[in-house]
Amino acid sequence: MTHKRIAVLLILAAGLASGQVRTAAELGRQVASAGLDIENCYRVRDIEITHDELRISLTDGYLMFGKPVNGMPLTAVFSGDTDGGDAEILLLPPDRSERKSMAAYVGSPNLNEHFDQAAFLFTDDTAKSLLEQIQASGAKKVPEFGALMDERWSRVVSNLMTGFESRVVLDLLTPGGRGGFMQAMIQGRKHGNFDVLFDHRAYEQIVVGQITTRKEQMWWDTWASFASRSNRGRQPAEAEVKILSYRINAEVDDTLMMRAVSRLKIRTGPDSRNVIALDLSGQMKAMSAKIDGVDVEIYQRESVRAGLVRNTGNELLLILPPKPLEPGTEHEIEVVHEGKVIVEAGHNVYFVSARGTWYPGRGLQFAEFDVTYRYPLGLDLIAAGVVKEDKQDGLVHVTRRVTEGPVRLLGFNLGKYEKREVSRNGITWQISANRELEDALRPRIQDTVMPPPDRSIVRRRPGAAIVDLPQPVVNHVPNPLNHLTRITDLVVEATAFYRSRFGEPPLKRIEVSPVPGRFGQGFAGMIYLPTVNYLDSIPGSGAQTPAALAYFRDLLVAHEVAHQWWGNVVTSGSYHHEWLMEALANYTAILFMESKMGPKAIEMALEAYKRSMLTLGPDGATAESEGAVVQGRRLEGSNNPNASNAVIYGKGTWIMHMLRRRLGDERFVKMLAELRRRYEWKTLDTDSFRLLCAEFLPPGAPDAKLESFFDQWVYGTGVPALKLVSSVKGKPGAYKLTGVITQTEVSEDVSVQIPVEIQAGKNKPIVRLVRTSSEPVEFTVAVPTANTKAVLDPGMAILHK
Repeated sequence: MTHKRIAVLLILAAGLASGQVRTAAELGRQVASAGLDIENCYRVRDIEITHDELRISLTDGYLMFGKPVNGMPLTAVFSGDTDGGDAEILLLPPDRSERKSMAAYVGSPNLNEHFDQAAFLFTDDTAKSLLEQIQASGAKKVPEFGALMDERWSRVVSNLMTGFESRVVLDLLTPGGRGGFMQAMIQGRKHGNFDVLFDHRAYEQIVVGQITTRKEQMWWDTWASFASRSNRGRQPAEAEVKILSYRINAEVDDTLMMRAVSRLKIRTGPDSRNVIALDLSGQMKAMSAKIDGVDVEIYQRESVRAGLVRNTGNELLLILPPKPLEPGTEHEIEVVHEGKVIVEAGHNVYFVSARGTWYPGRGLQFAEFDVTYRYPLGLDLIAAGVVKEDKQDGLVHVTRRVTEGPVRLLGFNLGKYEKREVSRNGITWQISANRELEDALRPRIQDTVMPPPDRSIVRRRPGAAIVDLPQPVVNHVPNPLNHLTRITDLVVEATAFYRSRFGEPPLKRIEVSPVPGRFGQGFAGMIYLPTVNYLDSIPGSGAQTPAALAYFRDLLVAHEVAHQWWGNVVTSGSYHHEWLMEALANYTAILFMESKMGPKAIEMALEAYKRSMLTLGPDGATAESEGAVVQGRRLEGSNNPNASNAVIYGKGTWIMHMLRRRLGDERFVKMLAELRRRYEWKTLDTDSFRLLCAEFLPPGAPDAKLESFFDQWVYGTGVPALKLVSSVKGKPGAYKLTGVITQTEVSEDVSVQIPVEIQAGKNKPIVRLVRTSSEPVEFTVAVPTANTKAVLDPGMAILHK
């Protein structure tokens, strides 16, 4: 056996003689301090890392491993600092949407980038594969070059490992489970520094993107993200644990520090035998934990880079049982945690920053909650659930709330409120308003009112329905109480409208309260409205008149009420399908507004959303062209920060409207009712929604499965500019109208079927459907009189310029 072969085998066997480390604290210390191993630097040629569509070729250069933890290296660095040194990454996205996304950032639908430097983190079999290839190739050890690489890379690798420390520890504690990950930080010759991730645990295993800075703000730009070849078509893995219920005791002191004891009843899975993984807001720190009453070890580390790449804002909390837990068994987990999740916004207005993640959880799971809140006298607490206890204990107010059914997120609010309570037909609403206005709005007071920007700004966050609105400029100090009655009436009316069509809301008590800032949010039984909604108008909605401003102010309220059904009864399983919850909530809110205002409610909204979609971003492209609606919050990138807003809400609403026109009003509302019935307490995906809509198409309708429609509007991009020119020729009894529709400003593969209304005096209009293309399309229609005209899409059935 050669010395080189012995050296490689020693790496594979390192640490085994003394036994593998099993506690999280010990593993964490080893992970953080492992560093690079100068003695295990190799001169390599033609070494590969391959994961389905992802291939990284280390063609010629040096590869140095980190020191082993639990018997295997967790890091490696590559350098091409040699004559002819080179490495290459090749990634081929599998579908049109991802290829278009890639092209928007790198100028090509596929990623093919050469590089000279890279750092790797891995907890899967990457290290084993690399070492086996090195062994087979007879690569030589070059410790003298390892010393140079260590000087350059040691601090970088240490910082990178710190960003993934909790995840690395989780994978080391669950060997043989779902699998680990491989993260590559690459210094590309053309595209600069970018990240590539292959994560066996993730919903989408392959993610490639780049951390960029624009106007002093950091962005994570996702170039592409998709399920790998070997995982496509499989059902997404469920969370490692099933959370059944919560009992929480939470106390807020005079400094607004929250201390809580959360007790979770869980059912374990195969991957929670040795460790229970939970998510907790980064503003909360776990202090201790118990499993079935026994003190256990906890592990929580900040994971900045991992959180940025995955866009969660939460941290991983690991809880280690004293002995392995059998899959399928039920246990009680107790976590003591504390943090500053409430901040003062001024003038007795408070902001709860971690509204749905202030307690530990894992993903978005339905569970029942029993929560007791203790908070200072003089403050009011608003939360979802039925009030089971409400009393004073010295200088502390004690309130116990219990949800009468399962909910996915539980929020609360704190402040000094004026309240209105209404009970009707088995439902109780409590609407609250701040007694004063927060500081953030007061400095904006001027003598004149600034005109609003011509767009609707919305922002989406995981697990919540959010509409983001700019701060108003006002000419006096407004009183938030002025609109309390208006909001109360609107919430009650909207609830009744939705209830009569879509069934019961998730909870029979609905709380509505203000949140400082420019967004709204809807949880089951708990609705947050932006403070600006309690003012006279909401600038930035795309509206041009006071009446339109009032309309969008009311539409926001109706939108958040609609989330009681869309997002809390019917839910989405991944970010690709979140657009459905927002579009359904927004369009049903428009239906409600239409019932009060007539057709202008639709026209006003659709025109504003079209302007938003066609707004140009910093990259010179329209917001709509940045990506398909199924890319969801990924569209909130540096190219056009408002693209996700415009596409998810604006284009999503247009998609619902176009479906309504295809199905007809009655069939559309019946489809929504069936959607609620069929997917109650379940997740809905885009393709299932397509199939359901197809069931309600009129008999004989073209595109019977709606495949062409969804390919164009849901999975594709492009808003065609259409122009109709028509003329009538002939003689009495033989008149013919000839029309030509010209389509411009989109790629040649865009084709829409658009209605043309033939209007001949007092005769009943005739509707002709015309399929457009990249070339002018001519059509002819026999008409009764010479005084006949053709009108393109008078009912706004198709999105076009």
